[in-house]
Amino acid sequence: MIDGGLRKLFHSKLRGFHWQTIESGLTGRGVPDSNFCGNGIEGWVEFKKTAVWAVGLRPEQIGWHLKRARAGGRTFIAVRRIHEGGPRKGPPVDQLWIFPGRMAEELATTGIAEEHRNIPSVFMDDIKRINWVKVQSYLMATKNPEPKTPGQ
Repeated sequence: MIDGGLRKLFHSKLRGFHWQTIESGLTGRGVPDSNFCGNGIEGWVEFKKTAVWAVGLRPEQIGWHLKRARAGGRTFIAVRRIHEGGPRKGPPVDQLWIFPGRMAEELATTGIAEEHRNIPSVFMDDIKRINWVKVQSYLMATKNPEPKTPGQ
């Protein structure tokens, strides 16, 4: 599960959306994993999995997100941070983070750095208890959302 099972989760839980899985080998380089449309609003989501704080984005993915954001497009990077814990990693985690795509370069460079840990509008500390209404609201925001701290 290179995407941590996020694609399957999003597609099954956000049923009011029409989802289209994108196979980048057949399209342009850097195109995100999935396109969605709901209630006349369209967007893109790149799904990533990590065990640490780093987020692995390829240069063409970064470029795609930045170009689309400059054009006013709605893009997101959903990251599942999951590990079983250990002496170096700390307690086990299974978290969901969703960032606006315009942060792609920053995420690739610094990962989910200390200063970014309060940026995403969607952060769930336990993926088994995801608030899918909050996820849907975030993805459907009228314009590409500005970062918010949790609780705003």
